[in-house]
Amino acid sequence: MGTVKELLSLAATKVSDEQLWQALEQAYAADFVRQLPQGLNTVLGTRGFGLSGGQAHRLALARLFLLDPQLVLLDEPTAYLDPKTRNAVIRNIIQFCQHRSLIIATHDPAIAQMVDHCWVIEEGQIKETQ
Repeated sequence: MGTVKELLSLAATKVSDEQLWQALEQAYAADFVRQLPQGLNTVLGTRGFGLSGGQAHRLALARLFLLDPQLVLLDEPTAYLDPKTRNAVIRNIIQFCQHRSLIIATHDPAIAQMVDHCWVIEEGQIKETQ
């Protein structure tokens, strides 16, 4: 796979280390990356070997924060995170998407309560709940 830095640079090829760290902070990933043996230069195995599911998710979110998309589609972006980290990460996602379109697929009712509009799919039918 390559290093943490290479993984993040897939999103934006011309970014400074400062921008990488800022994106990692937004994704609540900076602390664990700093603790890796070589920080940004730590080599990751295939499919994020050596990282927990939550850490891998947060690195993927850090890549999002390096982009400037008009539309953001996320599927369970806070899976594998404890409630405190989940709340902090989702707040950063919502803030990042203030002037963008954001669609989140989630089973987490706490996430559903944080968005402006929520649609629930039940028995093949779509219902707006908020």
